Amino acid sequence: SALCAAACAAPTAADPAQAAIERLIGDAPCDHDGQCRTLPIGHKACGGPERWLPWSTKATDEARLHELLARAGSGSLPPPARPQGYSLCVVVPDPGAVCQAGRCVLREGPAAAR
Repeated sequence: SALCAAACAAPTAADPAQAAIERLIGDAPCDHDGQCRTLPIGHKACGGPERWLPWSTKATDEARLHELLARAGSGSLPPPARPQGYSLCVVVPDPGAVCQAGRCVLREGPAAAR
């Protein structure tokens, strides 16, 4: 439906703080799972982040990342603008991140709930 198309679409990096963080993280290169972390992005109306972004301790300056998060406010990036202000009230748990093919990616499937 048109509502889901607007509400379910992946957010874009239109916000300058989000764009700066995504540039800093880049491709999130890794050698092993221990280098992969997740970052909460945005805020849902009923609480919790809108989504999670994988990043790598191998290539990302963690101090700079925290500095950019502090500038964005409240420890996670603000949500992108949604048409007509809709927000789905579904908890998005931290899936964790793993190293696959040399890049940190979000863990998928039942293991993501760990």
